[in-house]
Amino acid sequence: MNKIDYSIGVFEKSTDNSSRAERAVWAADALGDYKASILVRIIAHAHGVSVIELFYHSRSRAPIATTRQIAMYMMHVIVGRNLTEVGRFFGRDRTTVSHACSRIEDMRDDLKFDCEIEKLEEQFQSILEGDIGNCPFVAEAQANDA
Repeated sequence: MNKIDYSIGVFEKSTDNSSRAERAVWAADALGDYKASILVRIIAHAHGVSVIELFYHSRSRAPIATTRQIAMYMMHVIVGRNLTEVGRFFGRDRTTVSHACSRIEDMRDDLKFDCEIEKLEEQFQSILEGDIGNCPFVAEAQANDA
């Protein structure tokens, strides 16, 4: 697996008025890390929050914080990024990512929550395999164009 370096230099290439979220997703795309880019979009859409909200520097409301923790967990476990890489992507420390992963692992003891995570994993895998019909934000964009 190629190591993805979310260094500060990559984020500085964007415009002054772009948000941290836009810079992070742009950096992921620019580095060829489409998995990270797709993953945050899927999770944000599934939880009814914007991608921008996942990158707020504050702890945010509980639903946003939990959604961010799910994204961190899945990026670490499913995509295979180490804690430092995930932290850089979200603008957080690796210990914050470690806490998020531990919290989500504990929450997976609840069958309903575990099923939700499994559905997100399946959706992510099917999109990576080329099934963009299973991609909610692509379907919405196509519907808006029609």
